[in-house]
Amino acid sequence: MKFRAIPALLLLAIGPALAAPAKPPKVEPPVTVESLLAQAHAAAGRGETELALRLAQSAIVADPARPGSYVALGDIYAGTGQADYARNFYDAALGIDPSEPDALKGLVRAFNKGLIDCVKEPDPCVAAVSKREPLIKVGVERERLDATLRDEMNHPEIAKIGLGGVDMERLKRSIDILVEANALPRTPKAEEIFDPAFLPPVADLPKKLF
Repeated sequence: MKFRAIPALLLLAIGPALAAPAKPPKVEPPVTVESLLAQAHAAAGRGETELALRLAQSAIVADPARPGSYVALGDIYAGTGQADYARNFYDAALGIDPSEPDALKGLVRAFNKGLIDCVKEPDPCVAAVSKREPLIKVGVERERLDATLRDEMNHPEIAKIGLGGVDMERLKRSIDILVEANALPRTPKAEEIFDPAFLPPVADLPKKLF
């Protein structure tokens, strides 16, 4: 009797396990360009720069024709102060789509930061130019830089609108003068000539050069 009872007990013990449906294997979400870029932005936000760079580079490999991936990589480099690398990837994005707005904004941000750094420390700025063009005379170029900043770019109005900004009312008056002087068939709106949407916030634009 004992010999026959053992199999019955085993069946009672394993019966619920046999009856329970098997759990389906966990399905990992597919790796897409969007997921790679989302992970890259998240890594950059956590300060994990190397990981962010690798993820953005993987997005480019996955779809080399998508300009947004180049913009993302440019933004990561810009965030670490590597303006040259950032510009290269913004340029690459614009090579794919010349109207890519985020690439245009990125280039303007990079230029704005470079200008701010140049105003703070002009000597390294000129030295960087001399590395690209060794035939220039550093002393002469420094004088030319000072003259350009002081005489051509340091207008009092930048204290209000920031360097790069435009007084739209004054621009409108200038357009009217040109239209009348050249007998143009139509008067374009100021917004057709200048779009401030690509500029950094006014608070981030230089307000004084000297």
